[in-house]
Amino acid sequence: KLYSALNKDGKYLKKFYSTLDILDAGYMSDRKTEAQRMFREISSISIIPLDKQEAFQNEIITFFATIPEQKEKRKGLYTKFKMFVLAKYVVSIPNNPWKDKREYINSVECWADSNSELDNKLKEKLKHWCREIYFADYEYDFNTGVNSSNEKQKKYDSTFL
Repeated sequence: KLYSALNKDGKYLKKFYSTLDILDAGYMSDRKTEAQRMFREISSISIIPLDKQEAFQNEIITFFATIPEQKEKRKGLYTKFKMFVLAKYVVSIPNNPWKDKREYINSVECWADSNSELDNKLKEKLKHWCREIYFADYEYDFNTGVNSSNEKQKKYDSTFL
């Protein structure tokens, strides 16, 4: 009954059923945000505040250094990475201020590509796991949360955060 008011030939239901067909055909997402993105526009973006960038990068190197090479494909590796690395550093901010700044140069993927401490297999794994996560001009404080480093952004953030 909830959807009975919607136009049967409208864009929303067409997209919904098309997405449902993709999922029924066996599409599997290893990130919740990927699955959400298929059904609706996401109004936030995942970032790592610049004041945490170096610690995040060091944590990645340490994480991969502790994995024996032969167990690289071990099940649960992504779950451990999310729990021990991503959960410590990744935060969400409203999408609007970052709409035009989501560039490869600001991404974790770019850092992975340029990092000489990781072999190619690990780089590809990291790039897949951190797709659409960006380093951003924000600071993070445990008590106050995410705060913008630049004045123009602070004005915007005070409205939305």
